[in-house]
Amino acid sequence: MNGEFIKNANIFISDRSHLNLTLNIYHCGNFDISCEDYFPIMNPDMFTLVYINSGIALLENDHITVKLAASQGYVAFSNVAYNLRNIGEDALNVTWIKFSGYLVEEYLNRANITVNRPVIDDRDTGSIGENINRLYMKAHRLPNRYCKMASILYDIFAYLLDKNPTKPLDDYSDCSDYFAIKAVDFIERNYSRNITVDEVANRLGITRKHLYRIFNDTLNISPKQYIINYRIGKACIRLRDTGQSISEIAEATGYINQFYFAKEFKRLTGLTPTKYRNCPIELELFAYQLPPPELERKFSSKQMEG
Repeated sequence: MNGEFIKNANIFISDRSHLNLTLNIYHCGNFDISCEDYFPIMNPDMFTLVYINSGIALLENDHITVKLAASQGYVAFSNVAYNLRNIGEDALNVTWIKFSGYLVEEYLNRANITVNRPVIDDRDTGSIGENINRLYMKAHRLPNRYCKMASILYDIFAYLLDKNPTKPLDDYSDCSDYFAIKAVDFIERNYSRNITVDEVANRLGITRKHLYRIFNDTLNISPKQYIINYRIGKACIRLRDTGQSISEIAEATGYINQFYFAKEFKRLTGLTPTKYRNCPIELELFAYQLPPPELERKFSSKQMEG
């Protein structure tokens, strides 16, 4: 780690208003754990990747007790309690990241990382440590940090899968997960058309009612709202990164009527497309349902476009 590395900082990246289905990054940090002190973790519905940069520790939970050293780490699974205790004479320095996603546990299982086998050994290459610390540093730097951080986390998963390519992808063909995956894939490939919930259901060969039940049970969102959120998320990217007109962006994200698009955009983001594009404050990708307080103050109802 070079002199620019920022130690002992916690950074909140997003909350559960995030939409990204396969991978959501919520929180990351780096800190020192003093001798005989410990780092407790128990998170509902999210995972934590913890990496030891320096020091010696003892990882304990109901399933395992294992000694860890620098260039090792572990994945804390959701709803499982973990304690990482410093057993060395010097400070234990760790970098960690909290995340969730529809396929996260699948990726981990394929890499042979489970509740009973959570340890990651990076002493041979140092690749995971390099990437997790790079991801942590990206969190300090706007704009567009979320995409950059997600890209690095995917690199970590890819490395783990390449290193432990022993478990095949499970067969989802007879369960609701299969239909959820297929529906999301269809929406992501066809959102630029004026697709409907009925079209998605027909594509899968199931009823509209069945599709709603699958989305609500599996993703905790209706298929209609998922389509809307996904389109608005893509519109946010185009507004920030392209010079396309509002009407062009509306059409590119599946809206025939640009005025209806503007109405939906404001409903989800709190800003009109024009105000969003001109806003000097960076909004995190996919975290667009609730506008930050500073935006609400900056763009009062008197200033907002009708």
